[in-house]
Amino acid sequence: MGEDDIIEVRDLEHAFNGVKAVRGISFSVRRGEIFSFLGPNGAGKSTTINILTTLLPIQRGTVRVAGYDVAREPERVRESIGIVFQDEVLDRDLTVWETMEFHGRLYSIPRDERRRRIDDMLTVVELEAKRNERTKNLSGGMKRRLEIARGLMTRPEVLFLDEPTQGLDPQTRMRMWDYIR
Repeated sequence: MGEDDIIEVRDLEHAFNGVKAVRGISFSVRRGEIFSFLGPNGAGKSTTINILTTLLPIQRGTVRVAGYDVAREPERVRESIGIVFQDEVLDRDLTVWETMEFHGRLYSIPRDERRRRIDDMLTVVELEAKRNERTKNLSGGMKRRLEIARGLMTRPEVLFLDEPTQGLDPQTRMRMWDYIR
């Protein structure tokens, strides 16, 4: 892995019931770089992301994320990453604030720091006025913004975004990319 590489993938392959979803790909991502997978449905993008985020086992090849071997050190990888999934994964009965509070507690962020980060992130995604609203009452775009805020809250070394701006209006989309940069 190069000194500035935060992700390194070498000869990665993955198959489902004998059908190759990922066929020997290799790439690296430098620290601070925004890297995108582009391709048609079925090209192996989600499978690759699921391997990089430890959700699927490595069948063949090597993967390092944030300096850790995904196969041998999955816990360390998970401590170093944030994920915003393509599909909504919010508890509909929690409020916006409770969603962020719960996530911060899962990552053992100290109380005062957690509260500051929640306030900061809700401001960035313009949800401060909705902090006491149950997520089931949010619009699709608001839910997406909440998921992005939750993913960024832990200040991960690597942030994985699966279709991150899906459902966002153009202004919010630009603001999200500015914040991520």
